[in-house]
Amino acid sequence: MFEEIFGYGEIYMPLFPLIGFFIIKKNIPRKEYPLAWFAFTNFVVFTTAEIMAYSGNNLIVYHFYYAYELIFITWYFSKNLFKKFSPVFYIISGAFVLVWLINIITWEPFNTFPITSGVIEKAVIIFLCMYLLLQLAKSERIMYFQRLPEFWIVSGFLIASIIEIFAIGSYKYFDQIINDPSGVTAWLIDIAG
Repeated sequence: MFEEIFGYGEIYMPLFPLIGFFIIKKNIPRKEYPLAWFAFTNFVVFTTAEIMAYSGNNLIVYHFYYAYELIFITWYFSKNLFKKFSPVFYIISGAFVLVWLINIITWEPFNTFPITSGVIEKAVIIFLCMYLLLQLAKSERIMYFQRLPEFWIVSGFLIASIIEIFAIGSYKYFDQIINDPSGVTAWLIDIAG
């Protein structure tokens, strides 16, 4: 059972940054601590998903994870990176939860993988990251952007979301449309993102 649970990389990807956080904790500004919480919750969620996969259906976890991830990232961006109050968090989170519920009720129930919710969530994160990078480019802080933690945080979320949006689409195509075993490879790429 241990090998089945820890055989996929989705448990390791949040675990490594969490370990790194605790090693260099004294050098990290306090406003970045929610990212450690995000890594910890990802570790717990994906460990739970692997345990549930071993004993049955774990797809319900991914439905809730995509909603959690978007709400957390929009909260983190609006609180720490926008530098002023923005209703973007409430608008994006509320609209996504509405689409998420409609998706569960009509297209993808809890016993299927939430591809539509995943793609929409990743697309919203990509647009948020692009918007924040555009705001950075318009400011004078662009002159020293390499030293800004928010640049690297936003870039990390941007790159991971781009990889995951392609991996989720590939997974749907290979695994669910043409029933090809390459869907597992696409899923492994999504885990790495």
